[in-house]
Amino acid sequence: MRTIVTLIICLLLLGGVGGTLVILKKNQPEAAKVEKPKLVPTVEVFASKAVDINLQLPSQGIVMPRRTTVLAAEVPGRVGSVSERFKVGERFETGDILLEIDSADYDSAVVQSEAALAEAKASLMQEAARADQAKRDWDKLAAGQTPSDLAMRKPQMLSAEARVLAAEDNLTKARRDLERIKIKAPFGGRIRATHTEVGSYLMPGAPVVDFDSTGKLEVRLPLSIDDLSFMAPGSSGSAMEVCFDLEVAGKPYTWKGRIVRNEGEVERASRSTYLVAEIDEESDQSGGLLQPGLFVQARIAGRTLSGVHRIPRKAFLDTGRTERDAAPDASNTERLALVGPDDTIVIRKVTVVRHLGTDLLVDSGLKDGDRVCLTALPGLVDGMKVLSKEAQPPALTEDSKPNVLP
Repeated sequence: MRTIVTLIICLLLLGGVGGTLVILKKNQPEAAKVEKPKLVPTVEVFASKAVDINLQLPSQGIVMPRRTTVLAAEVPGRVGSVSERFKVGERFETGDILLEIDSADYDSAVVQSEAALAEAKASLMQEAARADQAKRDWDKLAAGQTPSDLAMRKPQMLSAEARVLAAEDNLTKARRDLERIKIKAPFGGRIRATHTEVGSYLMPGAPVVDFDSTGKLEVRLPLSIDDLSFMAPGSSGSAMEVCFDLEVAGKPYTWKGRIVRNEGEVERASRSTYLVAEIDEESDQSGGLLQPGLFVQARIAGRTLSGVHRIPRKAFLDTGRTERDAAPDASNTERLALVGPDDTIVIRKVTVVRHLGTDLLVDSGLKDGDRVCLTALPGLVDGMKVLSKEAQPPALTEDSKPNVLP
């Protein structure tokens, strides 16, 4: 009986507690529902504008003399004397004597040749007298008959005349050899290396001195086939201005030159052709810094691209670009994010005509005033709402500055 009473009391208590909880639940105030605001990203934009850009085609090369040669001995002999300026770096004008081979043997050869010529001429005169006497004797003893050549001593005359010609030729050669003992500068230039000295014995063909021309210097400049297409129309690789740049100890130097020829051949491996530029050494204002062997950067004046838009590379949506894609000659279709007047994203395809460092040149797909998005955002889609913030247009880079060559 006690157990039943206890059970009833527990049930009543549980019922009372449950009822109280229900009443409290129904009477509690409801929390106000607040919608979370949508987050709108802020992006930087700039108004694109078409410009005309005078291209500068980059290249590089080593400064070399316009002409270089190895002077060699033409006749054998011992070196008798050399010029006081017979040293590396010394300059000579055309015809200046660099060294002389001992002339004793060659002076003797000239004297002997002169004597042989005099003897040959005397023999010719004697033979002419004999031929004249033979003709008179024939006319006296065999008048009316036809004389033979031998009777008229014609073969002897021909032999005597030939000996005179040979003697004259030998004398000419002896005098020529005497002149060849003097090794002269073939053109105005400087000595690059010497291979002999006083007392050395030279054989014909033995190298004596390496000699480089002065006045004009040349630089061989590689240029890709695609870059070649950006050269000024009608230039055909010649008569174009080019600037050479070099920085030494933090100080920049620039020299002006011009393209003088195109070598006219394409290397298969690099797909490049070579232009040859010429620099006037006399116009060097660097205090003698411009010398053969100097490595310089070059800027070749190219054609003008009209009505193109310069867009920073970071503004383009396509990623994973390879080195080939990023080459200056790449020409392809890319995607840009534009921001419309209502601050919504508009994805547009554009055509890139050329790369300039960190910028790309777009020749179609954009118009003046289009606002280009510079901020990289994940998941950009057409119609996406953004907050736009005006940014400065890209500054001119060295590649896109007008070709005002010094």
